[in-house]
Amino acid sequence: MSNSNLHKLTRAELADIYEKLVLYYEQHQGLTSELLSTQVKGYRKLKSGLSLQIQPFSTEKELATSTLPTADNKQNLIWFHNAKSNILKSIFYHLRNAAAHADIERVAGNPIWYHIEHRYKGQLKLFCQMKKTDFWCFVDTAKNLKKKQ
Repeated sequence: MSNSNLHKLTRAELADIYEKLVLYYEQHQGLTSELLSTQVKGYRKLKSGLSLQIQPFSTEKELATSTLPTADNKQNLIWFHNAKSNILKSIFYHLRNAAAHADIERVAGNPIWYHIEHRYKGQLKLFCQMKKTDFWCFVDTAKNLKKKQ
């Protein structure tokens, strides 16, 4: 397979994807010791500020049988299998895998959108569509949503 950039991501976007998704996950040992939580101040504000719909599914089958939004649905959303029994850890786990498998697509327009559809062994794990600026805002902010020890 050629080493090409099929999804037309810029060099800066590729660097951000690697640094903020792949390296973040790897450097934190799969997030096992990270105290990421949706039960902290700021989570609801982040979701509402980005008009973000986060929909976890407890099983892969539930996600597979759900009706995914159409491509022309311009809404920030993340639908995923809650594989880690922790919403934020599961999202970062799937985003890391999507990044490693080049499943992040840049959709040109005004504004620019990211479309991410990650599958493993044919099974849908993550469906995400988000404005580019909102996506990076979510990634950067969500990393700091941690429970106090």
